[in-house]
Amino acid sequence: SREPELKKISRSYQLSMLIESIKDLLRLREEPSRIHPKILKLFGRPEKDLSEYILSLPSELSRLILLSVKGVGPKTADSILLATTTSLESIPCDVHLVKFIDRMEILKGLKRPEKGFCRRFLCKPESAERWRIPACPKAIEGECIRYELLKHLRELGGWFQTLVYLHGRDFCRSIKPRCKECPLRDLCPSSRVDDKG
Repeated sequence: SREPELKKISRSYQLSMLIESIKDLLRLREEPSRIHPKILKLFGRPEKDLSEYILSLPSELSRLILLSVKGVGPKTADSILLATTTSLESIPCDVHLVKFIDRMEILKGLKRPEKGFCRRFLCKPESAERWRIPACPKAIEGECIRYELLKHLRELGGWFQTLVYLHGRDFCRSIKPRCKECPLRDLCPSSRVDDKG
């Protein structure tokens, strides 16, 4: 087992799940029933290289397959697609993005994507109609951060998330945010609060 070697690197949940996630991903070829039936009907079973099969699909369908893997949630699936495909509509909703949205007071009251919904539904109603896979009720009800960003930013969504990640690393930190140096301080309601205190 490689687990003792991985523990030397980190004890994070994601890293400890890595081996199990990879094994589960590889089992998809032997267990195609775990792949959404509409995907199997349109594109067939994964016969060859599994990564080739997944990445040859439209990104929203690739995302459904990735989300069927143990240990892969919406953030990880979107991160994989953003890094390995030309899908700039993949928006990993990580802690930096949520914190930025909360501090800027945009998209108030929305929640992160939930794996239970994301693995069964498609975000965009037009994609749901095209592939005949139901649209996510959280998206339709306007409750999901990812869908709202996708709706407004489209192919700029991935770029936006990347910029927010970099901004969060340099300025909008959870502990000791650097509001006084932040180039967005005049636009940020939270910055004004922090400057007073």
